[in-house]
Amino acid sequence: MKKRADDGYWFSGTASGCGTGRTIAWQGWLLSAVYGSVVTLAALVLAERTMVGFLAIMAVATALFLIVCHNKTRGGLRLTLYPHRPAGRGRRP
Repeated sequence: MKKRADDGYWFSGTASGCGTGRTIAWQGWLLSAVYGSVVTLAALVLAERTMVGFLAIMAVATALFLIVCHNKTRGGLRLTLYPHRPAGRGRRP
């Protein structure tokens, strides 16, 4: 069955690595642009005034961004680099 662009997902799943794949809907581009704008404005306005305020804004914005990315990525957000590593490989006796 062919995956459709209008299936409700904003990001494609990733084949390797962690995170999301590429953006496949305009909503994903908008989300990325809004997140980038919030980060830039927080850095320009709050970073020199109050580091606690800057870190709080960054923590909330990043958490919201990751939650939406997880819910809108086909297959979910990958959080590990090597999800299928066989047991016992790379271990020393």
